[in-house]
Amino acid sequence: MVPPFTTGQPLPGLKSSLNNSRGRFCESLAANHFVENLGHIFVTQNLNLYFGEIDLLLISPEGELVVVEVKSVNDELSWRAPVSKSQALRLKRVMDHFVATSPRACRMHLAAVNQQNEIVVFEDFLADMFS
Repeated sequence: MVPPFTTGQPLPGLKSSLNNSRGRFCESLAANHFVENLGHIFVTQNLNLYFGEIDLLLISPEGELVVVEVKSVNDELSWRAPVSKSQALRLKRVMDHFVATSPRACRMHLAAVNQQNEIVVFEDFLADMFS
């Protein structure tokens, strides 16, 4: 939908609404990828915890709890560093919570979705950031 103005500036709130819509779409693509292609069981989406929100929560075919952070990436540079250090720290707190409270083994993956809706999964991506 083209906005009814010609200034080239988005209406207030429009950018975050479009980003939110793209984000939800990417989360759905990633969830389908994990379930249909990788054999995971879908548990929930957008789970809000005190530490932050989890995009996807799944159970792997091996019975592990899998937390997935989903990121929409725009260009080649975004593929290299789609998660900031502050986001990584928040995700580490979420992961630490699950490790401490879940009877299952826990893993955290990053699913990056580009503008062509291709998905690349970075398994255990936090391990590289905090090792």
